[in-house]
Amino acid sequence: MLTSFNAADTTWTSIPRNNTPTVRQLLTQSAGVPYGFMNPPVNGAILAKHGIPDLSTHLPITIEETASKLGDLPLMHEPGAQWMYGLNTDVLGRVVEVASGQALDENVQEHITTPLGIEKLSFYFNDSLTDDLSKIFIPDQNGTIRQAPKVMGKFYMANYPTQGAKTYLSGGSVMTGTARDYFLFCQALLNDGILGDTRILKTETAQAMHKDQIDTLSYPWGTARFDFGFDVSKNHPQRPDGTYSWSGAFSTVFWIDPENQLIVIQLRQVLQSAHNNEINSKLEDIVYSALQP
Repeated sequence: MLTSFNAADTTWTSIPRNNTPTVRQLLTQSAGVPYGFMNPPVNGAILAKHGIPDLSTHLPITIEETASKLGDLPLMHEPGAQWMYGLNTDVLGRVVEVASGQALDENVQEHITTPLGIEKLSFYFNDSLTDDLSKIFIPDQNGTIRQAPKVMGKFYMANYPTQGAKTYLSGGSVMTGTARDYFLFCQALLNDGILGDTRILKTETAQAMHKDQIDTLSYPWGTARFDFGFDVSKNHPQRPDGTYSWSGAFSTVFWIDPENQLIVIQLRQVLQSAHNNEINSKLEDIVYSALQP
């Protein structure tokens, strides 16, 4: 477990952890595995030094390699001691590979996308579909939105789903698809794990995904709580308690509202837009005002 970090030479000191991280802690983002962008001077420096990307990458590396490197690095806190957003879902992807004996993309295709009839939701696609990708935009220093360059820093490129090595199966960031195909997945969650004649989760597992799973741990983003991978609304100004959701680095957002039997999916492609809160709030106004009698 990390105890100190020297920014001058990127060295650190650590002590042995008392407990081994569990799958439940990985699911609840409480295992102590960091994201670099959540604390660039420390987490970012440590991960970059070892060639570990935060998000999906076009480079010819694998999640097996990065999970192995993470295993040699100190955790940021004692497992289960606090909530901290990090590469936990990527580690879970590697856990799936080891437990199943399959590559993560093969496992997802066999057990989730193909059974649900999902046609375009995958880790990577053929180069011929590059022109079908939504364009990526980024804000400049003045806040003006412009199209992103093809390559964005050391690890990332705008067209990674169709170009590059296509070897990095990131459980936390790499899948690409259409709103319609992601809707099918969300509908299965809303239906307690079933869509038509296909069941992908036990009822009790699906229901646990919209119930608080972090007990007394503090959650840093608003009044919400956290379940197995999503935040769960609590005292939200618009969404009923128990609505579960997540958003992406490029301003995508979705939420599933069991009380109103409602799914909302918004797929914008703007990296860390300053207007996200305003736009998302207006979308919520539109959706929930339409439900008023």
